[in-house]
Amino acid sequence: LQLRGTAAQPLISGELRTVRGQFTLLDRALTIQEGVLTFQGPMPPSPFIRIRAETKAGRIVAAIALDGPA
Repeated sequence: LQLRGTAAQPLISGELRTVRGQFTLLDRALTIQEGVLTFQGPMPPSPFIRIRAETKAGRIVAAIALDGPA
C-alpha cells in the first residue's frame, strides 16, 4: 500500500491481502480462500474488493464470491 501526495490531496494505491480468515454467514462458518482490497487513484478513495470463501457440509462445498467497489 502506497500513500503519496499531500495531506490535502492524498493518493492511495496498492492492495491489502488476507493471510487467513473466517466469517459467519447464516450460521455457517466460511473460510476465506482469497481476500483483496485494491486502492487506485485520488481521494475520495474508491477501493475494489474481491473475496472468495467456502464452507463444507459432508461432500458438498458451498462457495461465495464478492467482487466490486467497496
